[in-house]
Amino acid sequence: MVSVLKLRKVILISSILLIGLIFVPAAKATTISDMFPAALPNYTYGGWQGPFGDGAAGRLFTTADGKGIYADATYNGLVWALRSSPEFPSIDMTMHFSIPNRDFTSADYFVLLMLLHTPTTPASTPPGTNCDGTCSYVSALSGFKLLYRVGLGQLLITDSMGASLSQVSLPSVGLNQPHDARALYVPGSLSVYLDGALLVNLQTANVAPGQIGFETYRTDLIINSITLASPSTQRLSISLTGSFDYLLQETVPAQIAALVTDASTGQPVSGANVTIRVVDTSGSTVVPSTPMIERPLSSGVYVWTSNSTLQRLHLSKEIYLAAVTASLTGAPAAHAILSFHIDPPIYAAPESMSSTWIIAITVLASSSATIIISMGLQRMRRSRQDNGPN
Repeated sequence: MVSVLKLRKVILISSILLIGLIFVPAAKATTISDMFPAALPNYTYGGWQGPFGDGAAGRLFTTADGKGIYADATYNGLVWALRSSPEFPSIDMTMHFSIPNRDFTSADYFVLLMLLHTPTTPASTPPGTNCDGTCSYVSALSGFKLLYRVGLGQLLITDSMGASLSQVSLPSVGLNQPHDARALYVPGSLSVYLDGALLVNLQTANVAPGQIGFETYRTDLIINSITLASPSTQRLSISLTGSFDYLLQETVPAQIAALVTDASTGQPVSGANVTIRVVDTSGSTVVPSTPMIERPLSSGVYVWTSNSTLQRLHLSKEIYLAAVTASLTGAPAAHAILSFHIDPPIYAAPESMSSTWIIAITVLASSSATIIISMGLQRMRRSRQDNGPN
């Protein structure tokens, strides 16, 4: 009986079913590679020099080796550039750059401009003059500004008008070294990277199509290229875990956790809509579709805990199926299923079996003791006979 129960548990635990991802094949992605300085005519650009400038800031020009463009934002200057067309509804943008110099103040930063709809650009100052009180920055009706604040070691994400959306730590960005600043936007989601490392994944409101570009303040940039790719359709993946074998009338709640990730990158996906539904083997609903809560926030881990203990839920000995669905704006839903089982408790084994084992062990012990004592007495008698008078 015990062996059968163990075998059943092994079979049930091994019966976790993860359903394959269901997705719509993405259209073939297109890529634009803006190699500078040849691609500079695709951009409008300008800049200014603030008070106490050195007379050279605010310029954008071809590098001496002809392999890039130089945005001169030192001392106390700003340079901006926007690609004239097209307007992108979603984009995977990577800027390949280096920083030859900066002002080394807390205000030093550079910016990726993402999907700026109807942008407003600041007036440029003639060489050798200052903007004195009229200094402004690129803004737009909608879109995002990704500020790599190298002076503070922060990544600040704002909307197109400067309202903060997220702020995280920024790794050190070394001078005179090649770097990649990347941003990926699909409707409802924005991911920001530096040198291949994900810095933040942010759930956002959907925005209108817009232009891309860059801006830099107090930080000189050499930009070799900007790559613009059409993002492929995001696909979600679900990994499930939990306790798969419970005791009957156990005084604990059932709990299941789901890790939702991007199927292509493996990165956790925060802000997804994740639900769980539990049914028994007859198909009857035990737990109706219920949201799973992301814990902790931005982790991509979603948890469901039953609202009472198994004992109070009066769940009978049976196999139950938990179906989990994850969805995100702009991405097809993903599905996964696992099974869990409610067994009778160990102490519910038939009393006759337990008693039989106890009696058998007692009899065996008693018989062994009798045999040992009998053998000992026989040896003592032989010894006396051998040592008796001749």
